[in-house]
Amino acid sequence: AGADYIELDVQHTRDREIIVVHDGDLMRMGGDPRKVAALDAAEVATIDIGRKYDDDFSGEYPPTVEEVIDLVRGRTKINIELKYNVPDPGLAPAVVELLHRKDFLDQVVITSLDYAALRQVKAIEPRLSTGHIVTAAVGDVLRTEADFLSLNSARATPSLVRKAHTAGKQVHVWTVNAPEAMLRMIERGVDNIITDDPALLARVMRERNALS
Repeated sequence: AGADYIELDVQHTRDREIIVVHDGDLMRMGGDPRKVAALDAAEVATIDIGRKYDDDFSGEYPPTVEEVIDLVRGRTKINIELKYNVPDPGLAPAVVELLHRKDFLDQVVITSLDYAALRQVKAIEPRLSTGHIVTAAVGDVLRTEADFLSLNSARATPSLVRKAHTAGKQVHVWTVNAPEAMLRMIERGVDNIITDDPALLARVMRERNALS
């Protein structure tokens, strides 16, 4: 288990810029009720999403994926979740094109709740690693063609982790913030832990390695 990716959600603005934002609007983050898909990138860049957390973060805005790549290159990798708050068949091809243009293909994994989007990614660029985010038991999750499963940690039972590994699939779990839960996931052999507190996860792993 490791913490070497930054997980982020991406979607298109009205003028087809790929930006990093989770919700369909910016109400929760910036007090602006307008839909992301109805805003141009220049408009998004005027919406302060930091001030509500602390004055020190005032002036922060949702970055573009390109800005994030330039910031993290050589420092960490990215887990890009394709976010479909509205239907957007052009999102997956646009993300793949951007990754090609930025020469960043080997520094990302692509995840989504939308299985068709992941198949679209693989059809365009088979070298990209894809992860199917599974929130509910829909059929046999292990039959996915994605390279790994991304599961709520409560669903990552020892049995499911074993079966996934037997099927040649990795298991990534989210969102694990308590040290005892981190240890439980490590003991179960998951391949990646998604957390809001990577420093804590790193400490838990160091302490566990020291004990063993």
